[in-house]
Formats: sequence, structure tokens, C-alpha cells
Amino acid sequence: QGNLDVADADITVTVDTLPADLIGAITIPEDLNGDGILNADELGTDGTFNAQVALGPDAIDGTVVNVNGTNYTVTAADIT
Repeated sequence: QGNLDVADADITVTVDTLPADLIGAITIPEDLNGDGILNADELGTDGTFNAQVALGPDAIDGTVVNVNGTNYTVTAADIT
């Protein structure tokens, strides 16, 4: 089978246990009175509303953010 040379080495591994801070804030522009509740006047005619997602400091180009089941890939333009 030939000669086998096995070397031992000590390896230091650091594990980052803190989650990435990808989302800075989520705001609802349609909440016109700022009470945290969307009433019939603030909803769109189809019963939907927009949400604005501000990226956190750990979001980088290529990061995938999932909002309500929809994936969005962060681009360099989103970060600047």
C-alpha cells in the first residue's frame, strides 16, 4: 500500500454565534397617523400595503433577504 505520512496539527477555529444584522428597520409608510394600526383609509384599494425594509450593517452585496416568503437579493446599489 505504500508509505503513509500522517501529520498532526493543532487548528484554532473561531465560531461566530451572533446572528448577522441584516435588517435595520421595517416601516409602513401607509400608517399615516403612526399608531401602528392600518385602518381602512390607510390600506390600498386591494387591501394591501407597502413595507420599507432598511438594511442592517451586516447586509452585503449578494445577501438574500426573505420578506414574507419572497426572496430579495441585495445589490451594491441597495447598500450605498
